[in-house]
Amino acid sequence: MARLATRPAGAVIEPEAEPGPGAARLTSRRALALGALAVLVLALLVAVAVPATRVLSARSAAVDRAAALDAARQETLNLTTMSFQTADQDIKRLLDGTTGEFRDQFQQRIKPFTDIVRQAKVVTTGKITEAGVENATGDTVTVLVAATAQVTNTAAPTGTPRDYRLRLTVRQVDGRWLVSNVDFVP
Repeated sequence: MARLATRPAGAVIEPEAEPGPGAARLTSRRALALGALAVLVLALLVAVAVPATRVLSARSAAVDRAAALDAARQETLNLTTMSFQTADQDIKRLLDGTTGEFRDQFQQRIKPFTDIVRQAKVVTTGKITEAGVENATGDTVTVLVAATAQVTNTAAPTGTPRDYRLRLTVRQVDGRWLVSNVDFVP
């Protein structure tokens, strides 16, 4: 059974004070102050968020350009470093860094390419001289690479140096930067 609250005998119940005209003004002032404070906080958040977003976006673009540049450098080394003794592994390494049209074209020529490398006993060792980003838009970066390679084969057993200037198109595919096109630059 619930107990009811009891009042001492003779207790006077005072009516709640009704708000006067000043209380309504105070409530309106509070509402205005809270509204102004909310607008100020929102403005500060926007003032901080917009530059922060730009900085993060620029940082992300720089990271992407650097990753694409690294991929182009590595793929140039893969193209210019090969041996008749490890041709299958070298070609697998080369294909692993490619996509699209370049990959398709190279896959179609693997057998004749491998046959020539083995017959001529080709050993080539590449080195990157210079590399830089030419253009970057979204998930595609164009990289210019200058490389040299020392090439030995049955016709040149002591080796001959070769210079290469390449333009590589690098695309981001499933989080990886892969070469989709290679052009020789005159």
